[in-house]
Amino acid sequence: MIALFEHYPLLADKLPYVSLGEFPTPVHKLGQLGKHIGLDNLYIKRDDLSGKIYGGNKIRKLEFILGDALHAKVKEVLTFGAAGSNHALATAIYAQQLGLNSISMLRPQPNAHCVRRNLLMGYNCGAELHLYPNTPFVMPLAAPAVLYQ
Repeated sequence: MIALFEHYPLLADKLPYVSLGEFPTPVHKLGQLGKHIGLDNLYIKRDDLSGKIYGGNKIRKLEFILGDALHAKVKEVLTFGAAGSNHALATAIYAQQLGLNSISMLRPQPNAHCVRRNLLMGYNCGAELHLYPNTPFVMPLAAPAVLYQ
């Protein structure tokens, strides 16, 4: 059981949730870096270790977003972000794992290795990728057309 439900047990019956990560994640002391910058007690929270498939802080919110999608018995989820979005990639990975289709509506981002990697990984996870211009209101207005094509 996650800490939220341990502290607020009535939420467990009211809030759809699916376990995707391994929590709590460890906290590590950064001794050498701390000494280098003059901080004796410098620590880092290792949320990159939160998932075996794909880690990071995105997993925590996806446990509720995708839990709600499963509870609502939808077949696909839609997300927005930049072309190299870690959230869009995490959504594609975990949606596929749960048997949901993933649609990513993406805006342009400068070409970089991490952008290309995230796009390719999302595509390999079966995400439907849509690129839109970086202008206000285009993606929210296009979303219904993508969903109901």
